[in-house]
Amino acid sequence: MSKRELQKESTRNSILNAAIKLFTQKSIRAVSVAEIAKEANVAKGSVFHHFENKEGLSLNVLKYIMNIFMEDFEDLVEKVEKYPDTFNQEFKSSLLKMFDLEMHLHTFNFIMDYLHVYGMDMKNLDQSLLMEFEKYISKFNRIMSLGKINKPEIRSLMFFSMIDGILLQLELNPLPSDDIIPFLVDELMMIIEFWQNN
Repeated sequence: MSKRELQKESTRNSILNAAIKLFTQKSIRAVSVAEIAKEANVAKGSVFHHFENKEGLSLNVLKYIMNIFMEDFEDLVEKVEKYPDTFNQEFKSSLLKMFDLEMHLHTFNFIMDYLHVYGMDMKNLDQSLLMEFEKYISKFNRIMSLGKINKPEIRSLMFFSMIDGILLQLELNPLPSDDIIPFLVDELMMIIEFWQNN
């Protein structure tokens, strides 16, 4: 990569990180492109050079967040395929990382905000985003299969629904400490272990 390409990539990442910070602190509608540029320490025109508009930037933030989770899923699959007996330990570790990320970035809140602002109608969502969601679900189904969980597609849906409910409750009723997260993860692991045996 040339020096110019590295600089371009660095600027783009600065804008994305600034947008993540501001969108999750406030909301998509409450943040202006000028605020994002200021937070990223770039000119407002740079934002539009890298992203067509605020909706395009928001979409890229959403894809960036999903990619973080996908990379973790891919690491989990790789480890468990290599060492199948480590599924429960690795899955628990992955859940702890996911909740830790959520507690610091409020990704669930951002995703709900994105769907509220740009519409929840799946037919109108960006096709590349739908493809990302499909890859995400497919990868999680694979993880459930590796864990020897019966009916992995149905139980993946159930598991995501539980996680979404927990994250929604954490947004609505913030907990006084992070001590609850290990407890929640242990409870979720009890469900996984039950599914492995039934």
